[in-house]
Amino acid sequence: MATRTKRSRQEDYMHEFLNHQWEYPYPLITKKFEWCPLCPHFRGERSTRYIFEDLLGKKFPSCKPSFLNGMQLDGYNEELKLAYEFQGPQHFHQNSMFHKRGEIDLDSQRKRDQKKWDICKERSIDLIEVPYDSDLFPYIKSELQKRDLLGKKFPSCKPSFLNGMQLDGYNEELKLAYEFQGPQHFHQNSMFHKRGEIDLDSQRKRDQKKWDICKERSIDLIEVPYDSDLFPYIKSELQKREIENLDPVERMVLNIDEYDNPERFNSLNSTPQWPFNLLISGRTRSGKTNEVINLLLGNKMYRLFNGKKCGTRYIKNDDLVLIGHHINEPKYKYLKRCYEIIANSPKPYREDITFRAMKPDKIPKIDDFSSKRGTVVVFEDLCTEPKKIQDKIAPYFSEGRHANISSIYITQSFFDCPKLIRKNLDYIVLFNGSGTYDELVNIARQYTKKWRDIVDILNKNLQGREFIVIDLTRAKEDALYLRKGWDSPLKIDE
Repeated sequence: MATRTKRSRQEDYMHEFLNHQWEYPYPLITKKFEWCPLCPHFRGERSTRYIFEDLLGKKFPSCKPSFLNGMQLDGYNEELKLAYEFQGPQHFHQNSMFHKRGEIDLDSQRKRDQKKWDICKERSIDLIEVPYDSDLFPYIKSELQKRDLLGKKFPSCKPSFLNGMQLDGYNEELKLAYEFQGPQHFHQNSMFHKRGEIDLDSQRKRDQKKWDICKERSIDLIEVPYDSDLFPYIKSELQKREIENLDPVERMVLNIDEYDNPERFNSLNSTPQWPFNLLISGRTRSGKTNEVINLLLGNKMYRLFNGKKCGTRYIKNDDLVLIGHHINEPKYKYLKRCYEIIANSPKPYREDITFRAMKPDKIPKIDDFSSKRGTVVVFEDLCTEPKKIQDKIAPYFSEGRHANISSIYITQSFFDCPKLIRKNLDYIVLFNGSGTYDELVNIARQYTKKWRDIVDILNKNLQGREFIVIDLTRAKEDALYLRKGWDSPLKIDE
């Protein structure tokens, strides 16, 4: 069903069919025949592209690669060395629109198809030809499965731990299984339930027992109801479980030269990814400065002083610039000394790094930095500085990445940070005292979907020296969008 809605001067068609959420400007529907890419009223090249891109998570643009000498591929992904051609009726039999000279043009069409296929084969490009009369989704999925491009297999099996009971599909590596639950799992069926309610009750008990055993063995069992729209339902269930593994980040509280259990990993996907703009907010003595130093030094100094191999700084950079009024406080003196030690250490600990500290009135222009070196600039508690200082800071957050600069803004109150800076953030770190409860409400409203449920969870978790990370590089639906610390998803359902 399609419904027509008005939006300012433009009329759109919003369409929902088999849960395919889709929207397109009305003039382009009527003039260019654009329509929902999965629905049966258009089964062509556009539908094929949608299916390839959805199944593989890669783009397949139409193109005329130079090696085909002017011939076109309906879709091609260079990284996968995979292409497809949607073959309409004109590829198989005469068509008055395409074959003005009848059999001669049809023969030419077939020769072009063969030539295209041969050239792709010579270049190790896998060309999938999709016939117009095929059932597109099953056909394409089957072709990709033959090539092992869809990854994991889920064979039907009777694993020993289920004592004779069967799983419709099970992948031991992923510890993931599924069961397709037909009508007999929900209500009486004369074929399966000869004794009526007694057999239906036995069916339900077997289903529950199967689910309980899988849970005990940490196997995730997805039950797929027969009356669900299969593809959207299964895709949704898999997306719920799509939480990537993050490297653990053990935090230490620095007492200048003391370390507490500093076990680390060398390459972390949990900490800010370069280049980045990071805001750290919290009241005084909440742990903001400590966390900045923890990110900049990682476990490097611990390993250096204990004679252990390598070690890593969680935020790697060539040059560090500290800008603030309290640049001589003990922790920043310690940070400066550590950078000097690393720069002058023997291999393999030595790195070509520098440290500079300056007052706010000496803020350099972005053009003063070389993009050949990665620079981290830390702005320490400058939210009360006059507008002329804030105007010098703002370009670091709006343009800094072009000069290979990553910027960190430390503030005692989230909303005291200038709006332009807040609009260009990649990561937000909230410590205790980041704002009043009403300000937390505003943060939750702006950065989360179900803010009414989230705000009390934020307030509850911002205690002591704990902190919450909002990862703006991820979608709000991502389980790692909100994290407690750098490496743990924030538990929303508790």
